[in-house]
Amino acid sequence: MLSLALSRVSKASAMIGTLCLFGLSGCALAHGSPSPAKYSGASSPLATEMVYSAFPATAAQWADGARFSMTVRDLERAAWARCMTAHGFSQQAPVSAASIAGDVAMFQDNTQLPNLALMARTGLFVPATGFGSVGPSPASGPSGNKAVERAMTADGRKCYPAADRPMRSVTGALTALSNQWWGIIGQVEASAQVQAATRGFATCVQRHGVPVADAGSISAFLAWVTGLQTYSMGHSASVVIEHHWVGVFVPCARNLVAVREKMQLQRQRPFLQDHYQEILAAEDRVTTAMATLVQLAGAPPDVVAGK
Repeated sequence: MLSLALSRVSKASAMIGTLCLFGLSGCALAHGSPSPAKYSGASSPLATEMVYSAFPATAAQWADGARFSMTVRDLERAAWARCMTAHGFSQQAPVSAASIAGDVAMFQDNTQLPNLALMARTGLFVPATGFGSVGPSPASGPSGNKAVERAMTADGRKCYPAADRPMRSVTGALTALSNQWWGIIGQVEASAQVQAATRGFATCVQRHGVPVADAGSISAFLAWVTGLQTYSMGHSASVVIEHHWVGVFVPCARNLVAVREKMQLQRQRPFLQDHYQEILAAEDRVTTAMATLVQLAGAPPDVVAGK
């Protein structure tokens, strides 16, 4: 069964792990570029995706950021597999624009940034695409051969850093900033406006039969629907349940999502301005770093935004 929600905690962990970010602040622009007086928006489609992967304010921005996150993740897996194969341990982690698109469709945040338009179009909380990457298979080698196992471990320790080094060197400053941004998202969630809209959501879903205890938030509602699916009789019944409750969720959540996104956008603009130097430093290097990662992965250039 497909997961219906991605919590803020797991989302932050997945984002940081996927993008391979680490703490580094106060980066200067490369090539001696002068610092502009303000942040006027990302400089390229790839830079846009990178920015929104760390600082999303709407479902549309989350989708843009997911393309960056999944592209980096899948390319790093492919680069690792290619490196291990070069060391004699055959691995397969193919990556293409189609496989990344499938992963992006699965990478939804239905708790904080639900994509109501996508749900209304598909009738599903998380689209079933049939692509989804499962990651590289375990490195092959003679089972029980301690010498081979030691060699595999040693080579793996070389290949993992080599795979994540290109993007790590670019987006390092964004880890702490991303954590700050999700703290701001939490402040928006606790605001009087969002809390009032959440009560409206609860009242709406209760009218359709959701128990009071399971209607108080989007996450509680999604957990309740997941429970219904868990105890359904087979996949077909589970899909019927999902279609029904998507039909309830989308109209009931519309005002809450609109209030959230409006407030989050209002907070996003000054946040990006306050930290424009770090963001521009990452933007200045991301294209070259992504090209290096594509080469390490042996992937086609069209997997990257704008190609």
